[in-house]
Amino acid sequence: MKSCLAGCLVCFMVLFFVGGSPAVAAQKTVKNKPFTFGFSGFAGSGLVAPPISPKYEGFSGMVPMESPFGFSIILDYATSPEFHLFLDGTVSTYQKLVAKKDGYGTGFWVYEQTGYTSHDVGPFPENAYFFMDTTGFRLGGKYAMPGAISPWVGLGFGFYSWTAAFLTADRTKTWGSDSGYVSGITYLLGIDFRPASNSFVFSIYFDGASPVANPKIYNLFGNGWTWDNVAGSNVMPPYRFGIMLGFPM
Repeated sequence: MKSCLAGCLVCFMVLFFVGGSPAVAAQKTVKNKPFTFGFSGFAGSGLVAPPISPKYEGFSGMVPMESPFGFSIILDYATSPEFHLFLDGTVSTYQKLVAKKDGYGTGFWVYEQTGYTSHDVGPFPENAYFFMDTTGFRLGGKYAMPGAISPWVGLGFGFYSWTAAFLTADRTKTWGSDSGYVSGITYLLGIDFRPASNSFVFSIYFDGASPVANPKIYNLFGNGWTWDNVAGSNVMPPYRFGIMLGFPM
């Protein structure tokens, strides 16, 4: 993976310095094409604390997210060579296996719901997962160093719609769900690469932080059982690493 990324960077750097001055190319970006429309994809990482875990795997509380990824559409406007405003729309998801087919889920939450008589619930007819799905919009700004290779930092404020649910892998069966809205601040670091022709922009970036939701699901895995997630769950993976391809307009 690292060798492929290094090869891509070498190819882009060759393009950037062939056919024109980086400073001139950067000024053309602001003067002639201040808007950039782009698409990005990211993979992420983070921790989540579902109420149960597969039996025999323990229930330590915070566990790594599974399959955290997302996609964004981005509109960037350069108010000057250094300062940019951006608006993006994002779709994000992650999951966590909480019980295996024909097996049991276990946790202290189950112990509470059963009146302190058992830590286990099940058996489950299929694998059970905790899913967090999120869509939202974010408005922000960033400061970039002008040039063909342009490092930048940014800050954004977003508004997100989330759905937390316990589902089978194909999402056809549910044990319970909750949804709502949340807002919050995120921060970004990245590097833009522009060829001398200014025909496109390629970016590598890190996107950090995530708002927290507090799902409350009734009758979860048992009649009268309530999972009140007071501690909260991130609506997106809090550490996101992505690439973006943009087109100046």
